Order: sequence, then structure tokens, then C-alpha cells
Amino acid sequence: MVASTVIPEWSDAYNDNNGSVGGLIGAVLAPVGGFGKFCLVLLALSIVANNIPNNYSLGLSAQVLGNWAVKIPRFIWTFVGVIVYVIAAVAGRNHFATILDSFLLCMGYWFTPFFVVIFEEHLIFRRQVYNLEDWANRKNLPVGIAAGIAFAAGVVLAVMGMSQQWYVGPIALAAGGSPYGADLGFEMGFATTAILYPPLRYFEKRHFKR
Repeated sequence: MVASTVIPEWSDAYNDNNGSVGGLIGAVLAPVGGFGKFCLVLLALSIVANNIPNNYSLGLSAQVLGNWAVKIPRFIWTFVGVIVYVIAAVAGRNHFATILDSFLLCMGYWFTPFFVVIFEEHLIFRRQVYNLEDWANRKNLPVGIAAGIAFAAGVVLAVMGMSQQWYVGPIALAAGGSPYGADLGFEMGFATTAILYPPLRYFEKRHFKR
């Protein structure tokens, strides 16, 4: 990518494909002819290998949604996941780098509140002690009201503080002078969830006894 700023052919390939690294790699390998195309095919096929662990984990992760999800075979969850990402890949093929960047950032906006809930539950309320026999017994597991409210509030504040090309939250605009403001999504989501979850969880434990 650095060399593309000084080699016109590489720069054109990068810019003509909306900042796609694939176009740049194709231009770099073009001088070696057929061998370069062979390398591109291998790179394309390597994506399949990268997706295999993700698809496998999808089948496992989807089944923790509830007893109803366990009844659905894992290969069906995997197949549904393949359909979703193939449609997304085809629809966003011309803007892959931009979509991927925005998608990863948005994952951070919701993952931060999720992590805070898990971390505080583990450190404050569980005190790192678990009864492993309770994993499938709903009567001994948290109700989830505290986690749901704290998580939702964290996500809302994260969206209000986010600064992306397609959306800039009001808090981000107020914090920065540029048109895109200042991206405070992670900080807002973290702080909001960290403050709300402990008192809500204390109330939940006192009321529901679990």
C-alpha cells in the first residue's frame, strides 16, 4: 500500500477498486503472468479456510440461545451463516474495505458493554466461583434483566457517541469540532454499562434470589 503512492499503475489499481487491497495485489502480481493469477486463486481459496472455524463456531454459539436452538442441527446454523455472508459479500464487493472497517468498529460498540457485564458479573457477584452443575438449570441462573438493561443502555450511549462515515452521534458531534466529531462510542458504552450494571444486579439478586 505504501508503494502504491509512488508507482502509478499500483495507485490506479488501488483507487479504481475503491481502495480495495485485492486490486492492488492483482496489479503487483500482474507482471508474472499466469503464475500471478495462480497466486490470486490461492489467496481467494484461502478465504474459505479462514471461514471454516467461524462457521463451526457459529453452529456451537447459536445453540446457547436456548433449548429450542439445541433442537436445530448445527449444520443448519452453519448453512444459514454461509447464506448470510455470501449475500453480504456479493452486495458489498465493491466497497469491501469500507464495509469491513465499519463492521469491525460496530462490533466493538456492542461488544464493549457485553464484556463489561461478563467481567463485573465474574469479578463482583460470582467472585470467580461457579457451580458448574447449574449451567443448564434456568432456575439457578440470573434472570438477565439487569444485564439486558445495562447492555441496552451501553449500546444506546455508544451509538450516541459513535463517529462513522454513515452516522455521527450527537455526543460525538458535541465533543469534536470537525464534521465527524470525536468517536467516543467505546468510552460511552463502557462507562454507562460499568455504572449501571452493579446496582441493577444487586436489585435483581435481592428480588429474584438468583
